[in-house]
Amino acid sequence: MMYLTLTAVVCVLSAVSSTRAQTISTTTLLNPSNTTLSIVNASTEGMPIRLSTGPLGQIISLEVDSRGGTWLRGPVSIGSDVGATTREQMRVGQIATNSGTGIHVALTNTLQSTGVAIRDIGPNGSDHAGLLLTSQANGTGTGIRIGGLLGSGRSTLQTGIDIVGGLGIRYNALYSGIGTALDIGGTNPPKRGIEVVTAGTDHIGITSRANTSGTGIVGISQSLNSEPLLVQARTGVIGYAASNSALSSDTLTGAMGQAVRAGSGGTQTVSFGLFGRAISRSSQHSGTSIGVYGEAASQSVGQYTTISGCFVGSGSTLSLVACGGDIVLGGRRELLPRQIVTPFFTQHNMLTTVTTYDACITGTASIHQLCLPPSGGSAVVAGFVATVDVSSPGVLRIETQGAVAQLGGLECTVQSGRVVHILVDNGPVTLRHDEMATPAELRFQLPNQEDIVLVSGIVYSFWYDAQDQCWRLLR
Repeated sequence: MMYLTLTAVVCVLSAVSSTRAQTISTTTLLNPSNTTLSIVNASTEGMPIRLSTGPLGQIISLEVDSRGGTWLRGPVSIGSDVGATTREQMRVGQIATNSGTGIHVALTNTLQSTGVAIRDIGPNGSDHAGLLLTSQANGTGTGIRIGGLLGSGRSTLQTGIDIVGGLGIRYNALYSGIGTALDIGGTNPPKRGIEVVTAGTDHIGITSRANTSGTGIVGISQSLNSEPLLVQARTGVIGYAASNSALSSDTLTGAMGQAVRAGSGGTQTVSFGLFGRAISRSSQHSGTSIGVYGEAASQSVGQYTTISGCFVGSGSTLSLVACGGDIVLGGRRELLPRQIVTPFFTQHNMLTTVTTYDACITGTASIHQLCLPPSGGSAVVAGFVATVDVSSPGVLRIETQGAVAQLGGLECTVQSGRVVHILVDNGPVTLRHDEMATPAELRFQLPNQEDIVLVSGIVYSFWYDAQDQCWRLLR
């Protein structure tokens, strides 16, 4: 092996003339002294310094220009036995186990500078991008960490990401109407997808906008085997809950609105659990506007109950209050108000049955049609009977036995303002006026203070006078 030993500190390589140059050929350049080894190109033309390799030295690996700029022409490996591949421009490895840093960019005393710039990103493969972050094992490591926790080794920033401009983050699909802008938990769902905390005056957590052919927000709580949601277009918010559970005590909630007010409160405060408002601003035809619309359906073959709207109050609260406007509970179409005879209700027959424990009417009651249930029970009157039970609504059928049939009064669970209809199948039956054998509050007070006879085939109606505590005949 041939060595060239330098006893001088500086070896100068310069061009003597444009046609004559000096050449040194050796296998090793060695400086045994404790001085700096300097390689200087002092040519008047400012030629670069090149380190070449390969056959006949035709492959340039390093070049330093006249202004000190350095060009690395091949893959660069930083670290012991790192070994960048031919497809890599640089590989950094063998970083210290604790508190090590691969590349440190200091922006001290800079005003308008960029630490790392990635430019000219073109077509790429599925695993290639301008910035690629991966881990050796799934679910380990942190892709991007901005700042650190209070008291940790990493200083906490005042602002993690600061975006200034008209649009903070933009996603555009490759083609219109396809793609997913943001997918959270598509493979392994997290416990919380997005948590937004806002504060201030008139602040909004999330605003989701869709055009009229789409849906603003869709919330789904669905078991794996349940039928998928059929998204309803032109809808602001859809709450969907579906389950194939066989539990008899299972509960599903499609959408929930809850308002809770704590503290000392105030008489002028108002809390809305769910507030629905429908406004029509059409210039000619307003159509039908419904603030809240509830619909329930059941296809079960066993026991079931379907309730379109349920309002539950406690204590002195009010379960349902209607402020302004008229209330319509079904009815025949020709008798309905003109406002609701619209195409919206063509799929409904508008017939309904109202069942109430008690009713207090302070205004005017108007009945267009009286429809009685087919039967309200039956009773047998043989001889004298003090009272018969008329608690069941509808028409009470009385059957007589014997030549003399007399009735002293009527008894029911709720009597105040009650109207009872009686039909005698075979009679007659004599109603006793103010019968002493009947409790005072269950007696008849009949016209002219005389007994009356009920004959077969006629329906008689009686009204309970709560003020005088007696039954009176309706004419």
